[in-house]
Amino acid sequence: IQMDDKNKIITIKTPGNNQMVFSDKDKGITIKDQHGNEIVMDADGIKIKSASSININASEELKVKGASLTETYTGEAKITSDAALTLSGLDLKLTGKASVTASGPETKVSADGALTLQGAMVNIN
Repeated sequence: IQMDDKNKIITIKTPGNNQMVFSDKDKGITIKDQHGNEIVMDADGIKIKSASSININASEELKVKGASLTETYTGEAKITSDAALTLSGLDLKLTGKASVTASGPETKVSADGALTLQGAMVNIN
């Protein structure tokens, strides 16, 4: 345990290089482990860095709420549900850089207003 009274920093560190830093100087808390995982809480919010993967499990409902949400992946992204999956928003846009596929045993497309179907070629059946 290291205490820096001048900068108001308390560091707790284990021989295996796991540590917690409480810093009034940097106005935050940092938790690091020996595997490269890190949690930083400061004026910019909470940042979680994982050396491999992050798993979040809830035995009940899991809620995420914010003013906006941005997700970026360098590999494949999947959303699955064992029950109904609902996506809704003021405007909903699906864009595929190569293609977009919608399929199911029963597939419906409907609109309360105008429905436009257009393409370089439109095949029906």
